[in-house]
Amino acid sequence: MAATGGGDLWISFVPLATSFSALLVSRNAKHLLVKNDMLREDDRRQEIVKITHHLMATISSLIDHVSYFKTTINEKNKPALVIADTVENIVLRYEVLLEREPYKFLPGTTVDLIGKMSGSILGIKAFASGVAILTSKTPLALLSSVMPANVTGPAKEAERLLGELENLYLKIRELRATLDENDLPVAGTNRPWYAL
Repeated sequence: MAATGGGDLWISFVPLATSFSALLVSRNAKHLLVKNDMLREDDRRQEIVKITHHLMATISSLIDHVSYFKTTINEKNKPALVIADTVENIVLRYEVLLEREPYKFLPGTTVDLIGKMSGSILGIKAFASGVAILTSKTPLALLSSVMPANVTGPAKEAERLLGELENLYLKIRELRATLDENDLPVAGTNRPWYAL
């Protein structure tokens, strides 16, 4: 009689064990889904950090080159050849800002800032082309020999471009800073995504 009572007990544990197994599988599946979401978010954040740091370095370099261009134009004491080389570097760095990859993460206002710069870049490039033509036979001639003292357009254009670049740098930096500010708890926990 005792044997039959024990058998009935095991039979009643089968549905309980099945339910327990289903709960355990469900919990593990939920854990895996949350972990996958966290890994995707981490990958996205790492990509944004990589892109924003690259953009910040590029913009910083652009600021340096445009500042040098402006100083050279104002002082007019360097060979005209320097203008062509400097402007070529400015254009190359600006083209980095036009690459497609960053646009996945940049807000529209930041994209607009990059687009607005094209006019200034074009003006500086046209000026450098004019200087190159004027000094084609004597590329080592001082800029003062081909540029009248009262010409201020290129320096003003460079000053405007510097302002746009500094504004863009701040916008990219703000985007980068939002990654640190957005360390919100993951759903179902009270810990940020990186602390799980």
